[in-house]
Amino acid sequence: MGEYNTQANPLYITTPDEGVDEIAGAAVDQYAILKLNSSNRFVMMAAGDAGNLMVGVALTAAAGNGSAIKVLQIYGITSYMLSDGTGTITTGELVSPSATVAGRVMQDDADPVGTARTTVAATLHAQLQVL
Repeated sequence: MGEYNTQANPLYITTPDEGVDEIAGAAVDQYAILKLNSSNRFVMMAAGDAGNLMVGVALTAAAGNGSAIKVLQIYGITSYMLSDGTGTITTGELVSPSATVAGRVMQDDADPVGTARTTVAATLHAQLQVL
């Protein structure tokens, strides 16, 4: 697993030589929310995962197991995320990991991972900014 790179940019998790880490399992979409698996490798959060499992957002897409990926630690940083399409998300509303679509967020204050900074319609994979 990568290490926190506090020298070049404290917002990225990186490996010392490549500036990227690897994913495990299935492909990861750009702006999907991520967690670590039991081997400390990035995977898309599963539908229904608790918000406290989230470790960041994929800045780049990855094709599958072993593919390189850049991850943004989002604590206090505005980042893009993807809607699960189950409802409109309005600026100022809390968002939580989706209960139905892996790697996506929905409007919900039960297990928040951030606050919407933009409004998006109920459209699957719609990009929204989240703080």
